[in-house]
Amino acid sequence: MTVYTTTVPGTQRPLLRPREEAGFVARHAEAIRLYHRSLEPSATAEGFHAFSRSPQYRAMLLDVRAAVVARRSNRHNTKADLIVSQAAEALGVPTSDLERLADAPLYLVASGDWRPRAVNVRFLERNASSRPVPAGRVQDALNRLSTHLPGVKTYSVPLLYNCYLEAATVLPALDAVGKRFSYELTKAADVVRGWSDALATDVQKRLREIGAMGHGAGLRMRALRRLPATDQRAVILAGRALGAASSDLDTLVNTVRAKDDAGASSLHRRFARWSSTALAGLSSVLESLAHFVHHTTDEDAWRTFAIHFQTGPGIEKFLIATRAGPILMFPTLEQALREGKANVRVVVKANPLDTLFVSASVSSRGGGWGFRAGPVGASMTNFEHEVKFNLPGIFGLSLGEDYAYGPMLAFGYSPKMDAISWRLPVNVRGGGQLKIYHEGLRPLTDPTRHTAEVFANSFELAQRVLADVFPRVTGKHAHRSIRRGWPNSEYWQHVRRKVERVAGAYRAAELRLEVLRAASEHAGTVGHGAPEKPGARPMGTAAIVERARSCGLSANEAARFPEIATEYLESFAKDALRDLAIVERAGQRAKAGEGYNRPILMNTLKRLEGRTKAFEYCDTLFRKILPVPEPAGLPDRRPERRPDAPPSKR
Repeated sequence: MTVYTTTVPGTQRPLLRPREEAGFVARHAEAIRLYHRSLEPSATAEGFHAFSRSPQYRAMLLDVRAAVVARRSNRHNTKADLIVSQAAEALGVPTSDLERLADAPLYLVASGDWRPRAVNVRFLERNASSRPVPAGRVQDALNRLSTHLPGVKTYSVPLLYNCYLEAATVLPALDAVGKRFSYELTKAADVVRGWSDALATDVQKRLREIGAMGHGAGLRMRALRRLPATDQRAVILAGRALGAASSDLDTLVNTVRAKDDAGASSLHRRFARWSSTALAGLSSVLESLAHFVHHTTDEDAWRTFAIHFQTGPGIEKFLIATRAGPILMFPTLEQALREGKANVRVVVKANPLDTLFVSASVSSRGGGWGFRAGPVGASMTNFEHEVKFNLPGIFGLSLGEDYAYGPMLAFGYSPKMDAISWRLPVNVRGGGQLKIYHEGLRPLTDPTRHTAEVFANSFELAQRVLADVFPRVTGKHAHRSIRRGWPNSEYWQHVRRKVERVAGAYRAAELRLEVLRAASEHAGTVGHGAPEKPGARPMGTAAIVERARSCGLSANEAARFPEIATEYLESFAKDALRDLAIVERAGQRAKAGEGYNRPILMNTLKRLEGRTKAFEYCDTLFRKILPVPEPAGLPDRRPERRPDAPPSKR
């Protein structure tokens, strides 16, 4: 095989080791070649959008996502590790960027609406799966105001590029030290886990295996237990195929539905169980510490490290402040090496209002707004979200995520300028804010995504309360602004995003069901003709069983696979349609300005979210056994150009 290049663009690192050339790159060589072409210095964001619609790119993403989910379920899955490492090296991105695929909605991945973070940084844009809550009318209004500010400017700083080259020489040594330290921590965690397993009951061991499957699906044990029996059986079957469990299917199903550990009745066994649980917790702490050390010192993580610095004067009085100034956005090392120069971007940002209760901002990248309960609060902009602790105009500390640059930690301080303020009725302040972006902050910033969702939901609830109390002032009527058939508020656009995810899973389930139903009519067919080749004879049940066996299932599980999959997919499709109808009725009533049962809506959405995550986990197995013309067989939900994105002025 001929590989299109021997090094990662912008570096001297080998693209792949010789023994790996027959793996990921061989299957997706054309997609990788087009990927790097779409990131050349002369490339545009529109060109990459066009490439991301291609079947090659979408098929590549689905393969990488399946490997990432398999690795999350079973950290000893060497085959999945190899695929992820090959993909990271071939695309020239850190593995941590690809790990985010496991959390991205399947329908967005299948339609090409997911991008590695390096692409978002390259074009200073976010992809559809980055922002946890879609923009609503408030965000749209702030974005329109932002278009009146100067666009993003780029300046080349020659000496800065030399500093980046010097920093690149230090990274391999830091990476080696970090990997060694994290390796020793992982070994210690394995030893402690061995002690825990020696004391654990059989039920505890099985629960840990089930917990690993839930981690792969993004579900906690409590959420797994709330799933219907058909869903639980399918999730466990998929986990068995991924190597996450050694126990048989029926035993694991019985364990997840049991409430008590019947094997720990005596005092001695209870003490052993408690000791095992404590040791398992210690092992998890050591594993988390090893993971933190690895990502903090990882060479690839430092290649995507970035610093942004905002400065400018501000005015403050009684903790009511306003500020304006430029933001200096220093490039990542990966950017500098790829482009051959260090380009500093300059963004203009203004905070016209900043108080202990509300805040608003506009910038060249889009607007933002926030709510606070005193010094603690949260804010969302077109390009990031934050959880803050600050005194407006004076001091600030925040954690969050930039949808292009990744996890972020910010610190700001603005001392009073007495030489200017002493004769003025307000306090003039200087200073600024420093933002640091590094993948090692991910464990701290991930919870802020949920905070952003709660923030949007609370804002919608506050609007409803005001509408009930002051109907004449707020106008308790039908929503005047509608987007894609839903009320144009942050909450309802968030609901719309969830509905699209469920609808995508429903469509995929229907496609898999069609394969199973066709197979039942050709029970003895062994050939693999199937839907992959139009006009070919459908695959029979025998071929499906053979495929299931090749995916790592036991002979008994493979023989039962058609029955289990059919029962699960029919149940999921039927219930998804029922619950989607409930949500859509609530949306219609909200559009008309009528009341709806909010608790029922929230419970329905929660149920849909859990079952959809379970399906997306199971589909990593179904796509291997029940082939459809992918990725074209999955719903293409590529939206038109986002109305919440301000026009590019670079």
